[in-house]
Amino acid sequence: ALPVFFVGTAFLGLTGTLVFLSAKRILRWRGAATAVALLGAAIVATASLGFRAANDPVNGAAIAGFIPLYLAFLLPVALFDILVRDLRSWWVTLLAAVLLAPFSAFLDGFYSSGIFTEAPEFIPFLLVPILLMGLVAGLTQVRFSESLLSQALTSPA
Repeated sequence: ALPVFFVGTAFLGLTGTLVFLSAKRILRWRGAATAVALLGAAIVATASLGFRAANDPVNGAAIAGFIPLYLAFLLPVALFDILVRDLRSWWVTLLAAVLLAPFSAFLDGFYSSGIFTEAPEFIPFLLVPILLMGLVAGLTQVRFSESLLSQALTSPA
């Protein structure tokens, strides 16, 4: 189960980073990635983490204590939105993607709450695969964003 956990967490770095980069690239207004992150975090913090904290007699207090740290993961996304004006420069995109990847992976409250409350010793081992997935996100984000806007996806068959 541990290898699956590592692979799943690393791929969250890929998918989450692609979502934030695509929001910035497609919506093109400052704060787009932060708005997407806030929407997801509000759902996870209340429906997932809040529900689990209230209904888990063993780990409930640890999960509840994790919620402030979880919400702090939004700060790097907001900084990305403020500091990066556009994604036309490939090196800015790659750097932003690599730096965003750990936070986008940990914004999935299910995995991150388990890591931070039950197995924090695994965090250093997760960082390299998550950073590599951020690099993959940076390298593929243009094609991914363009495919989201493709006529093939939006026109009826």
